Formats: sequence, C-alpha cells, structure tokens
Amino acid sequence: MTVRVSKPEFNLREKLSELDKPIGLKGSELLKSETAQDARNLVGAGRRNIIINGDFRIAQRGTTHNSSGHRTVDRFKMNASGANATLTQSQHALSSSDAPYSHGFRYSYHLNNAGQNANSQGYVIFQYNIEAQDMAQSGWNYTSDKDHITISFWVKSSITHTFLFTLYTADGTPQDYNVLFPVQADKWKKIIMTVPGDPDITFDNNNDYGLQLMFNPYMGSHYTSGSTVKRWRDHAGYTSRPDMDDKWWKTASTFEITGVQLEVGSNATEFEHRSRSEELALCQRYFFIVKGDNNHRSGIPGYANSTTELRACVQFPVPMRVSPTVSGTATAMVFDAHDDSASFNCSTLSAGGSLTNTSPHMMVIETTTSGMTNGQAGTLEFRAANGSISFDAEL
Repeated sequence: MTVRVSKPEFNLREKLSELDKPIGLKGSELLKSETAQDARNLVGAGRRNIIINGDFRIAQRGTTHNSSGHRTVDRFKMNASGANATLTQSQHALSSSDAPYSHGFRYSYHLNNAGQNANSQGYVIFQYNIEAQDMAQSGWNYTSDKDHITISFWVKSSITHTFLFTLYTADGTPQDYNVLFPVQADKWKKIIMTVPGDPDITFDNNNDYGLQLMFNPYMGSHYTSGSTVKRWRDHAGYTSRPDMDDKWWKTASTFEITGVQLEVGSNATEFEHRSRSEELALCQRYFFIVKGDNNHRSGIPGYANSTTELRACVQFPVPMRVSPTVSGTATAMVFDAHDDSASFNCSTLSAGGSLTNTSPHMMVIETTTSGMTNGQAGTLEFRAANGSISFDAEL
C-alpha cells in the first residue's frame, strides 16, 4: 500500500520577511535604536555598573571604624576634618523594613555623627575613585554634551537635609559638576542624576584615578561660595562648592547609602547585582588581606634566607592595580617564623629581598627573626585570630 503525504506550500521569502517584524513595544523600540548604547539601555545587556561594591557587601578591612580613610567597606572611604566628636563609619545590615531590601540589597554604608561644634572649615566627604582607563574605555563619549552618564543610589538621613553630590575629573584641566539633593528625615529615597559630557573633560588611558564621586553631608562655609550647580566647570579648588547649611553637622545624625550605580547612557537601569565571588575579586584588585583564624594556624609558605630572616611569597588572587604596599600586625604577639623544628618570634615585616620583591601579581615578604637554619623551609604563621597581612593598591 502506498501512502501519499501532501505538504503545504512554503514561501521562503515570506518567512524571511517575518524576521523584520518586531515583537512587542520593546522590540519596535530596539529596531529604532541608533547606537549600541541605546540598545543596551533597552535590554539591560552587558556589564553596566562602573562602580565596584556599590551594594557594600564586601568589607575586607572590617565593619566599623571611627577614623577617616579606607576603613570599612571596600573601594569607598570617608574623609572628615574639623570634627570634635566621634564620626563612626560602618557596614550596616539592612532589614525587610528598609525600602532597598526589596530590591535585593542587604547592606548599606552607614555614617553616624555624634554632633559637632560649629566649624566653618569642617567637612565630611564619602568618596569613590575610578581608574582613568575605566572611564576612557567605558563607551561614554565624554567630550559630547549630547552623551550622558547616569548615577543612581538609595539614600537616607535621620534629619531632613540637603546633601551635595560632586563629580571631579582629575586629568587635563580638572573639571567638577555639583548637584544638591534633598532628603526627608528617616525616609529612604532613590536619587537619579543624569550628567552630560563636556568638551573640556579628559581621561588618560592609565590606572591612576580619573573620576571621583563625592557624597557630601557637610561642607563648611570655608569651602563654599554659592557656585553654579548642574553644569561642568573648571575646578576652582575645594573652596567653591555650593552653599550648604550646618544642620547635619551640628546635630546628632546619620547618613546612609546603598545601591550606588554609575552607567553610560541617559537611563537609570536596575542595579546590577553581581555574585559575591565576582564582587570580591573586583575589590581585590585594590586591596587583599590574609587573616588569622581562631581554630587553625594560618600560614604563608617560605624559607629561611639566613638565620635571622624568613622570606615568604604571596601570590595575589587577582592582579592588583599597581605593586601594593604591605602592612600587618607583625609583632611577637601575632607572628611566628616556623621551620620544621621550632617557632621563632618575628619583629619586623616588609617587602624586601634581592629578588624583585613586589609586582601587581605577587610579593616576597621578609620578616626579621633569629635562630633559624639557613635554607630551611618554613612558614610565616599567625598566632592569633587578629593577625593579618594586608596589601594595598587603592587609588
């Protein structure tokens, strides 16, 4: 028996023409995109956030500190001057009652101000530095006022206050761009700012810092002069910021921020949540720490270069920005130089040796001790949980 199967006619030309038809409103808009950035803005594709650790989940140095500098959350630092009372910066755990929590944020940067005396030369700045090459290669046509970057973040204050945000470019003729933004007491607010390019902006293609973001709870009158906001201008030093009142400075108050995102384009997309391991690796380009452990004797392998010196080699988990500086709690209370027979107290810690002692990839550490056997294999060990060696290549 023969079975005949008839097939419907297939018009290849008609089928191919259907590929030109967009699917839905976004599909129609996507076909109208004139630039690659327009398309990325619509689909949210690719790595968008230039900021590292904008959700403040990584805090290698610790979670709280009362001093200025890089002390808590990675990549960000607090600078303050003129304070007579405590300013405490910390990584703060959010709860489900915090508005950013429902957007996937679990941490914020929290600044607690105990309340200061009036001081025209006082200031508090929370800042972040970006490598010049990251801006030069970002895809932002920064010399055109038709091309934009967008900064977005969540912010909260314990008092109603108008804060200052500043962008500062370091290369060529430095430029700055100032924006004032009001915040109501005890209410989370999402801030979105779109900033155009400018013909006077320059970014060198190197690993020095090219763009600085500054969040200013307070700038004393010494630093302000009622300057124009929302436009680029030649940087006139740090004494020409927009006027600010001193309410936040003089009042026991807090400043809290999370979800900091800087992206190319004129639209603020949803925050780019990266995995913890990826975020940590990005942070370790700038800072890496080896810590002691309560339950195990953590150690770095090495050898006795002489009876009074142990050398240990540290391979960094990712290439660092530059050859880092090394520091540690290297006292007899914390470190041991160990060979297979005995333990020897260490008195100093440094990058050293006749070898090339440091690079962005690794570092040879020297410790001063006594009683070792020259040539003997050994380890540099932590004898306490608070022992640590840190490698710093921050901007």
